[in-house]
Amino acid sequence: MSDIELRNENGKIVGYDSDENKVPVTFEEGAFDSLDTDQINNVAVVNPADGTQGIEDAITSDDTLVRLKPGEYTGGTITIPYNNVIIRGCGGRAHAADNNDDGAITRLKKTEDGPIIETTADFPEGGLHLADIDIDGNKSNYAGPCIRLQDTSGYHRIERCFLRNSGTNLIEADEIFNTRIIDNKLKNPNGWGIQLGSGSSNVSHTLIKQNDYRDTDFQGSGFLDLRDGTAVRIKDNDGSPVSGTFCRLGEDQGCTNINFSDNYVEGQFGVDSLKCVIKAGTNNQINELTVRRNNSFAFSGYGIDIVSAQRAVIEGNRMPSGNGINGIRIQDGSNIIYHSNNKSVNGTVFDTSVRRVGNVSENSEGQQELALNDGNGGTVYVRAVNGEVVVEDDNGNTTTIN
Repeated sequence: MSDIELRNENGKIVGYDSDENKVPVTFEEGAFDSLDTDQINNVAVVNPADGTQGIEDAITSDDTLVRLKPGEYTGGTITIPYNNVIIRGCGGRAHAADNNDDGAITRLKKTEDGPIIETTADFPEGGLHLADIDIDGNKSNYAGPCIRLQDTSGYHRIERCFLRNSGTNLIEADEIFNTRIIDNKLKNPNGWGIQLGSGSSNVSHTLIKQNDYRDTDFQGSGFLDLRDGTAVRIKDNDGSPVSGTFCRLGEDQGCTNINFSDNYVEGQFGVDSLKCVIKAGTNNQINELTVRRNNSFAFSGYGIDIVSAQRAVIEGNRMPSGNGINGIRIQDGSNIIYHSNNKSVNGTVFDTSVRRVGNVSENSEGQQELALNDGNGGTVYVRAVNGEVVVEDDNGNTTTIN
């Protein structure tokens, strides 16, 4: 038999003999007129006709890569009991096509109660990676979230997906770590866009960034409910319009080292929708909280509401429209630094003592002091005591200048 030349033609491997005639490609598994390149690369390919059950059937072990062809996949829950599973759709940025029904993107649509994608308790290492998928929770007919990550697991990544119309939360998880939720569109949940942590669980070292949240039917609770967590960054997210509270911290347990920065949030004029941009420490104190450079308008409650916090920095936020209510309220806490570059409509309510950077203020001992940046990312406090100048740093160390 003459040599066979293998060519890639539109994503398929095709064989040609020396006379340029197409010939079958033969492997141990059999002979094929042509092979999809994914078959050569050991990628499981699922077609829309296989439904969500076909996706689950394709995941048979750890380290599985599944590619979903364009079209709509209907059915019940895809249960994933393995580690390091990648499920990738087609059509690039699926969430850019809000009303795209032309079959050019991959869509999973629920036809049963429960989540569409769910990991199990036998998933200790984690590593679920979802990308470029439109997931429709079909909440008018069925209950449950779009994605549920159960028990302790980490290294998940959800990116460039369009999650919408869930009967409860769009994404919910228990104790996750080292997880990235980046560049997704989240729309119209009946609960939260993202709800993380519950009970004794703890979310840690997780990044929630550049997501686009929309609640056009005003039935959602808000974008993010971080019930307990450590080292969580919430950055560069956009919400318009939003109902409820955009971000709530510490509903179950206290949170530590939380950074909420550079988010843009809008309510809806004429609709009593957005109650608060960030509400921190509702039931438990938040430690080491940074709220920096956030911008919002058209909220009906306090834009930034610090219920209870310790070692917090509030800096460079703009809360210009609060329907007659103060843009920022700080209710209770200690070691709270409030920068003068915050722009708050109708002023800021201080129900507890704070230190103001850039302003002369009164400390907890009734002394007038000036807060200044120290040039190294910290703050020093200058006050006059018994005819001497006392300089105190963030750690409480003092130096007296005669």
